[in-house]
Amino acid sequence: MTALRQRMLEDMQLRRLSPHTVEAYLRAVTKLAEFYKRSPDRISPEEVRTFLVDLVRRKKAAPSTYNQVRCALVFFYRVTLGREFALSRIVCQRNGKNHATPVGSGTVARTKRIPIQQRAEAAVIAWMRHQTTGYDGMVIPRVKGKRREVRRMLARRSHDLLERYRRGEQVGEDCPLKNALAVISGDVTNEPANPGDH
Repeated sequence: MTALRQRMLEDMQLRRLSPHTVEAYLRAVTKLAEFYKRSPDRISPEEVRTFLVDLVRRKKAAPSTYNQVRCALVFFYRVTLGREFALSRIVCQRNGKNHATPVGSGTVARTKRIPIQQRAEAAVIAWMRHQTTGYDGMVIPRVKGKRREVRRMLARRSHDLLERYRRGEQVGEDCPLKNALAVISGDVTNEPANPGDH
């Protein structure tokens, strides 16, 4: 493992990104390096844009794949390399669905029929399921409806934690939601924010 890859891995671990996201982000940066056959820290913003255009035009990447690669590169250049990168001008692709999507599913309720507040809550609940439970490592029997049943049970636990946070109740210092909000607010190096402040 190169020093650069190791640093990016550590940056993601510090932010408690899920194993799935870590793997996807590392793979995206590796693909960029392979595309130009050189270290990604020596690839210019314009070359990154060309890489993304190729991803859409030649490889016909789905919007979700494109958006994930774009997010991975933004993370790499802004966080790992500490560069203010021009990718903010390269918009994400729309990935909404017009049909109903079960709330709490892996698609995080992208349907436009659900109000944005409910979609945001569903996204947080889905994220918390992966961060606060052992869901990713669970062995769930291949029985119809069993996976959905487990997800709903874990979603209730995550929802209870979210409600406690909203009410301003004290939560543990190892709470992933609390730590994630500290990262977003740029308060990573300081004491975690008081739940009542949000």
